[in-house]
Amino acid sequence: MATTTSTALNLPAFRNELYTDFTTPENRAAMLAAIEKVRGLLGREYPLLINGERIFTDAKLTSTNPCRTSEV
Repeated sequence: MATTTSTALNLPAFRNELYTDFTTPENRAAMLAAIEKVRGLLGREYPLLINGERIFTDAKLTSTNPCRTSEV
């Protein structure tokens, strides 16, 4: 399988993530901490990223969690 690097954003080549065993307490705790960190970022306004430029617009889309519709 060939791998490439995105030069526009200077990202590393894509690789599938290795399996994580969430029955291991350390792994489960790390995942729960990551979820809480991201949960704190919900509800904010984020710009579009087009050609490396951050663009804010007056037009907005509402993104709702389909599993928890109270989360926007």
